Amino acid sequence: MSSFYNLSFKRQIVSLRALSVLSVFFFHLDFEYFKNGYLGVDIFFLISGYVITQSLVKNWNGNKLHTILKFYIKRFKRVYPNLIFILVFMSLAFLLIIPLEHFLTNLKNLFYSLFGYSNIAYYLGGNDYFKDIGNPFLHTWSLGVESQIYIIFPFLFLLIISFKKIKNNDIYLYTLVLILFLSLFLFVYLFDKNHSLAFYFPIFRLWEFLLGSLIFFLDERIKKNNFLANFSILILLIILSLGDLKNFALINLITIFFASIYIVTFEKKNYFNSKFINFIGKISYSFYLWHLPIIFLSKYFFEISFISSLFIFLLTILMSWLTYNLIEKKFKNISYLNRNFIFNYRFIFASLIIFVSLLYIFNNKFLIKDFVLKFNYFEKVFNWEHSKKFSRVYYKCVNSNLDNCKFKHNSDNNDNFFFIEGNSYAGNFLEMFQNSRLVENAYFSHIPGTNLKKSKFFEYYDKIDFKFNVIYYSFVVQTFQDLDILKFNLSKLKKFENNRNLQKINILILGAIPHISKGPHPIDCLKYSKKCYINITEDRESRTLDLLSDEVKKFIKYNNGRSIIYYEPYFKLCSNETELCKVYLKNNKQLFFRDPTHLTIQGSKYLSDHFDNYLIKTLKLN
Repeated sequence: MSSFYNLSFKRQIVSLRALSVLSVFFFHLDFEYFKNGYLGVDIFFLISGYVITQSLVKNWNGNKLHTILKFYIKRFKRVYPNLIFILVFMSLAFLLIIPLEHFLTNLKNLFYSLFGYSNIAYYLGGNDYFKDIGNPFLHTWSLGVESQIYIIFPFLFLLIISFKKIKNNDIYLYTLVLILFLSLFLFVYLFDKNHSLAFYFPIFRLWEFLLGSLIFFLDERIKKNNFLANFSILILLIILSLGDLKNFALINLITIFFASIYIVTFEKKNYFNSKFINFIGKISYSFYLWHLPIIFLSKYFFEISFISSLFIFLLTILMSWLTYNLIEKKFKNISYLNRNFIFNYRFIFASLIIFVSLLYIFNNKFLIKDFVLKFNYFEKVFNWEHSKKFSRVYYKCVNSNLDNCKFKHNSDNNDNFFFIEGNSYAGNFLEMFQNSRLVENAYFSHIPGTNLKKSKFFEYYDKIDFKFNVIYYSFVVQTFQDLDILKFNLSKLKKFENNRNLQKINILILGAIPHISKGPHPIDCLKYSKKCYINITEDRESRTLDLLSDEVKKFIKYNNGRSIIYYEPYFKLCSNETELCKVYLKNNKQLFFRDPTHLTIQGSKYLSDHFDNYLIKTLKLN
């Protein structure tokens, strides 16, 4: 069968790989002129279809089982040695360099990558490829697609070539085109209805592989034309470097079409086949695996700029060249029947031992935490574990019942009791309560997500009623929706009081804190030791906080038969006298925000004295 087709080395495949991997690299650097660089992955799928079909034809000897086994072994040697080494190497680097919290968050993504499950895991987890910038293994979703396609592709190949035995030899091409168009139809049809499903699942990407297979079979029938090849590569460069294009499915089709034209019309060496391009094409797989973890790690040390991008590019090339020569090339030539199999694969066994160790770390993270923190770069330099922490009370209570969430208790003082209820936004205030001199008794009731109407206060009331003179139900109001929920909870509270003939329970409304809608992430302020601010006017106007504050005050006035107090922390964190609000104090290394909407322990503690003064002034507490 192989005698019917040209199985020689294809220079255009190498150059197209280079274009694909470079466009993905620039896309992940968030370059302004490569917003469509992600389409490089689609070109990779096309190339894979061409190459694996060429491989199956080359190794076809009429023995179906032999062909399939040899295909799987070659794919394993091509994909996994490099993948295992790079993922394990970078994971060890992350463990020793980046914050342990970030490492543990991404460890599960390492497991997905190793087992070819990334694409499915990201779909089920709701990960948006275009927004999930904090995942250094995000790019391995495409390896998941390829691995799953590899499972079914040999059987499709056997089905298609079985038609060559029929008198009309082109029936196998018609069969291939039929399956291709079925997959393409599903891709286009579902893309607007379920973008993530069409993006991540292999059945909707199969058409790209099959198109690669089709152009392999047709390659010898199509007349070569270097003008068309040059024109096609020029169109591809324009598409990849354009700004955001809204119709993803259409631009995807156009990209794959011109990439196909380039492959089948290429005649001889052209301007795009320079030594450098060919070099990048040869190391493209290693380059693809290395580039995103290196970008991710680099962002912990410096912001992305032209100079830093050049450094990342050169470092990625260096690491790719090393693994290409030391791993890719060597494993490509190792026979699976070689009696030195175990010796030749020694690095895989070593990597798997490390992998098992990482799994142990993930399952026993608290046991090794203190040990790792002694050697972790960010902990030693920035005192990271302390600087960025969110409320300890919050983490303690998230998965606990209310009996374990009594975070302040003074048996000698039964004057006041604060019952704080809400989600993580309520967690912003817990360290403030914890460090208050006037709050002697406090509980936190965690309600996950936005389901804040399911108050636990009523089921817990009997445990606290007889002990305290005054009870304050504390609730965060930072949106109009929060205010509506508070009104709903208050109506339930009135019924509860009337049914049981209780004294009226007091309400403490906790107002909005600043949010960071523009500028660097607060963690970046700490990493790069730079002053960061929030524009107060923009923040308050975008969230209509002044109007919300007026509505809260009207609500309090309307319910003047009940004691309702309103604590507004905003201008303690932000000065009234300036337009800017501090996120990070460089001089004393105080980080107030751990993310755009949550305070650190330091930020929450900073409110304590201000809150106490408010209580003294409002409630005459001292």
